[in-house]
Amino acid sequence: MCDEYGLDQEGRDAVIACLAQSMDRGGEFVRRRVAAGEASFIAMWDSMGGQERFDWRRRWWNTISGQCVEALR
Repeated sequence: MCDEYGLDQEGRDAVIACLAQSMDRGGEFVRRRVAAGEASFIAMWDSMGGQERFDWRRRWWNTISGQCVEALR
C-alpha cells in the first residue's frame, strides 16, 4: 500500500503512528461506551474477551510493530 501511494519514509512512519493511535482510540471509544452502560457495546465487550482482548491487541502490536517499521523501510 505504501509503495502504491508512493509514500516516502515520513509518510511510512505516519502510517505506523496512525495504526498505533487507531488501536488506542478504538479501545478507548469502546471502553467509554461500556462504562456508559450501552447494551450493544457491553455485549460486544463481553463476547470479545473484555479488557483482556484490548490488552492482548496492545501487546501484539508492541511485539510486531518493529517488524512493520522494518518492512516499510
